[in-house]
Amino acid sequence: MNFNKMEPIVLSSSDLYEYFQCANEGGMRYSSKTDTLLLITKSSGTSSLKKNFYADKWDETHSRFYFTGEGRIGDQKLTRQNKRLAEYLTNTTRLLLFEQNAANSYIFYGEVILDGNFEKSMQPDSNGQMRMVYLFPLKIIGNMDQDFLIKKQGNINLLSIHELKKKVSQESDISKFIKQKKLPQRIARSPYVVELARRLADGICQLCKKNAPFISKDNKPFLEVHHNEWLSEGGSDIIENAIALCPNCHRKIHNLRDQKDIDICKKSIESYNLSSNS
Repeated sequence: MNFNKMEPIVLSSSDLYEYFQCANEGGMRYSSKTDTLLLITKSSGTSSLKKNFYADKWDETHSRFYFTGEGRIGDQKLTRQNKRLAEYLTNTTRLLLFEQNAANSYIFYGEVILDGNFEKSMQPDSNGQMRMVYLFPLKIIGNMDQDFLIKKQGNINLLSIHELKKKVSQESDISKFIKQKKLPQRIARSPYVVELARRLADGICQLCKKNAPFISKDNKPFLEVHHNEWLSEGGSDIIENAIALCPNCHRKIHNLRDQKDIDICKKSIESYNLSSNS
């Protein structure tokens, strides 16, 4: 996806804190509350900003962005957020890319994935001395990357119901942000919501109440997760809006949009015990 063709969404510092519960400064802002890492590059030539010592850059097609790691003086080290970003494929953190274009203005590009191994490069530090830095290749999330995200969360099958509920609750502020800013294409669906909806259904379609039609390759009852209020129409990617259905019922509800079926799904969702203490 080409960043240049995306409609800009501008947020303030208070927006970043409200939605992601992160620090108020720095180019790599991690939040343990939402398990997100905000990657913030700075616009070049903007007089209202302090000089950007990091030479972040686009590739020739403007679809891949090379983000410089943290550390302003001397060689950068693979610690703290550099380490977290380098280990993206084996941790649960989600990456969100922003461009700061003014003192209190951040353009949100969307969720990104680490698209390959990091590289080492030479750049001047804040004292003007050449030093080694890390460059991390990033790619905006596309529709085809949803399966990748689920595979990345490889340990998701090992999480207990309690742990899944906790993780889903952790992402609630992100879901609120998506709905308010109308961003179904900017942030991928939560794999935790998908897994929890299937786990709560326990192999039973929540519309027709029949067993899943078959057992999948990963030895689980095959059910598809449906959002009762469609994401494309402003629905939230939260467990209170998600339900597991057999493929037949899933297609039926999308094709007919029968209010009786929608109400049955609502009642099934309302019956969930969503307390993270259970």
